[in-house]
Amino acid sequence: MSARSRDRYLLIGACLLLVAAVAVGSWVGYGYLRDQRAEQAREDSLVVARRAVEGMFGYNFKTIDTQMAEVTEDMTDDFKADWKKVTETVLAPGAKEKELVVQATVTGSGVIRAEADHTEVMIFLNQRSTGKDPAKGTYDASRLKVQLDREDGRWLVADVDPI
Repeated sequence: MSARSRDRYLLIGACLLLVAAVAVGSWVGYGYLRDQRAEQAREDSLVVARRAVEGMFGYNFKTIDTQMAEVTEDMTDDFKADWKKVTETVLAPGAKEKELVVQATVTGSGVIRAEADHTEVMIFLNQRSTGKDPAKGTYDASRLKVQLDREDGRWLVADVDPI
């Protein structure tokens, strides 16, 4: 084998090694970036989920209409339409009739699954309600699975399911 052939093989080998190194580096970099986005999604969506759930399930009969309008700012369009329907037909009339004041407190939360544009969050919620009849005040603890979607750079509640 001549020196020229040997140099050519070394050059080809070096090029292949460089291509392989770039490919592996790109793959690792993409995985790191995806993990960073998922971690940021965990943090950001959890804040929105906690705030939205406390607003949805804690209310005062005197201000429920304006409060629920504010809460819907953190919802996707589809979920917002469903929530408005429930609020207008069931929640607000019942709260006003019974003069309910409900305090909702998130006692714990955690991310079930996180991707860059979708998360599922578990919320542990305590509700304490009082109304016209103080002897009938209640205290409830519940678990909620909250799904959030990232739309236009914002995290929005897409669904809430009791567990």
